[in-house]
Amino acid sequence: MRLSSKAKIRHQIPPKLRGKSPGRSKGDRLPPRIRYPTVKKHPSKRKKAEKNPVPTHPIAI
Repeated sequence: MRLSSKAKIRHQIPPKLRGKSPGRSKGDRLPPRIRYPTVKKHPSKRKKAEKNPVPTHPIAI
């Protein structure tokens, strides 16, 4: 009795363990993730010196 090509392949694959994925082959990389800009609910607090900069330009005085 001759086995079909699919039946031959089935016998070569070891039985799968329940809940285990086959994993990734060596050197296989994940596709780069799309990074979105982080939207903050509250802006970071600045120091008082940064809020009111001292004017250094002669016209601004």
